[in-house]
Amino acid sequence: MPDRLTARLTRPLLLILVFAVAGIAGGYAWRYLWTPPTGVASEGRWIPTPVEEGLQGAFSAVGWYVVVALTLGLLLGALTAFVLDRAEIVGVLVALVGSVLTAYLILTVGESLSPPDPDEVAAESDDGTEIPGDLELDGRTPLLSAPIGALTALSTVYLLTTRRRLDQRVDEGTAG
Repeated sequence: MPDRLTARLTRPLLLILVFAVAGIAGGYAWRYLWTPPTGVASEGRWIPTPVEEGLQGAFSAVGWYVVVALTLGLLLGALTAFVLDRAEIVGVLVALVGSVLTAYLILTVGESLSPPDPDEVAAESDDGTEIPGDLELDGRTPLLSAPIGALTALSTVYLLTTRRRLDQRVDEGTAG
């Protein structure tokens, strides 16, 4: 009995591990696809130069996060659907838990690789010192990108593919 339970848990747990590794890789990708805005220290505060660049940097951070997380969600959701093609409920649970983990890891790893908070650096710097902006995500809505992508791909694969084996169809056809 324990061997049977282990066999049933192996694929879902390996898929969760794949989601985690993808989240870490996604955090690196998010950080290195994003270009930090530049700014200068002025009276203990960080001022982006030009000011519009600070707004563009914030938008760019959110945009790249969504691109990375949604892409990973779509790929991992499809992978989950194919690997767990005969266990739809387990597939949905794995995709949901795994994609939330992926979203969290992308955020955590990406922000940890970011330059330090420019306001804190500016408070200790001389006026005119150039300081790069930091990578941060404003709001929590973008964190839904990976789960939305994973569940979309998973449901699409489940709805558009037939998962019944050919031998089952032959057995059912000859049974009647």
